[in-house]
Amino acid sequence: MANANHVGADNKYQQFYFKAYAFESVKSVKSRDSQMKTPHQIKAVLNQFTGSTVLYKHWLGLKYTEGVKYLADETNCYWLIDAIFSHQTKKLLSNPNLREFQIWHLRVDHNSGVLICEWDTNQEVLRQKIEYTDFPLSHIKLYLIETVLMLPNEY
Repeated sequence: MANANHVGADNKYQQFYFKAYAFESVKSVKSRDSQMKTPHQIKAVLNQFTGSTVLYKHWLGLKYTEGVKYLADETNCYWLIDAIFSHQTKKLLSNPNLREFQIWHLRVDHNSGVLICEWDTNQEVLRQKIEYTDFPLSHIKLYLIETVLMLPNEY
């Protein structure tokens, strides 16, 4: 009987602990959101990524690097990864120049943008208009090397 009460006390403590932990987690997310980095700060951190020892697998089967994950986390732009990977179709990849190397640009001006794919510098093969975006950088350039999306300095 004493053990049953003791277990009950532990359960109450665990419930309180988990509720308190959940509250702290929500609070830390809110405080992180209130301390959003400026575009200059984001670019400064992005420039520090060189190479990648960890690859993240996207639901479409392609992969992305730690630098791209930081970009997506910091700017809430997982949609950008989705957009680039969704263009990896038989039609696009029928161009032999695009099978191993693609250059992707997102250019943003006044909350709208354009996503551009090039097979070489200034050799545009695809353009997608983005009606609205809150992406904080005016421009980001990414490379898709075979099946891995990365920042240029991670190449």
